[in-house]
Amino acid sequence: MEPASALLDLRLQRARDLQPRPRGSDPWSLDALRGRLTELVGGADSANISVASRLISQAQMAGDLGAWVATHRDVFFPPDFAAAGIDLNALPVVWAFPPEDGARSVRRAGQERASRHARSARVAVRAAERLLRSGAFGLIVIDLARDLSLDAASQGRLLRLAEHHDAQVLLLRRRRGDERYSGSLVGVRAQSSCRQVAPGRFRVTITNTKDKREGPGWTTSEEFDGPPGLY
Repeated sequence: MEPASALLDLRLQRARDLQPRPRGSDPWSLDALRGRLTELVGGADSANISVASRLISQAQMAGDLGAWVATHRDVFFPPDFAAAGIDLNALPVVWAFPPEDGARSVRRAGQERASRHARSARVAVRAAERLLRSGAFGLIVIDLARDLSLDAASQGRLLRLAEHHDAQVLLLRRRRGDERYSGSLVGVRAQSSCRQVAPGRFRVTITNTKDKREGPGWTTSEEFDGPPGLY
């Protein structure tokens, strides 16, 4: 059973999601996603980093700060972000994972891995909460490791803070075979992909699979010039 606070968050979110998005606005933009908990899923052709960089750029252009909370070591390449026009001095990165332990038995190693995942999730949520409470950030990106999940209570706290500070919390996820991702408090879930259309030019596509306001099924795409490390 979900905690009472999470169920209250769900009821309040359902009421807010009845409010339509302004006609003609970009469904996947910082303005459209403010105050919401969103999730972006990427597979082998993922464009998650590209899409996140676009939102970070929008936040900085609006005078807000963005922050990146990493739960694994495979994150963005800073020179690529700089080449995309992002001010790296205004993009804090929080490393939210515990150090690797020494060699252990297979069984114990599996138990310790699950424990590290749980600790990483707690550290990531705690970091994101502190950043949001400062009121200085318009976008928090939480880059989740493949097997990492946030529980309903954590999602509820993040959602309340996002709404209070008019910020967006974006969860980046790797595609899972069982298609099990975050729960009902996520207002928008989409999948990203990219393909090269010319030397050094790429088309990034976002396909919506869940949208409490508009309903699933919309798609938006954009072409980028950039290095393969980013796109």
